[in-house]
Amino acid sequence: MKSFGGDNKTGIQMKRLLITGASGNLTVVCRERLTHMAEIIRLSCRGDIGEPQPHEGIM
Repeated sequence: MKSFGGDNKTGIQMKRLLITGASGNLTVVCRERLTHMAEIIRLSCRGDIGEPQPHEGIM
């Protein structure tokens, strides 16, 4: 895996990161703070999760 620097303390960036239960309050924070960890953040939830950001995908 490649390092892209920035706030990523591990120096590792994943291709995709899946967040399940994406309509919860914790996920709101995670969606903002984990953007440096993966090129694409996939969101999965049965409830409404709002509009995805450009780096997010909804499953």
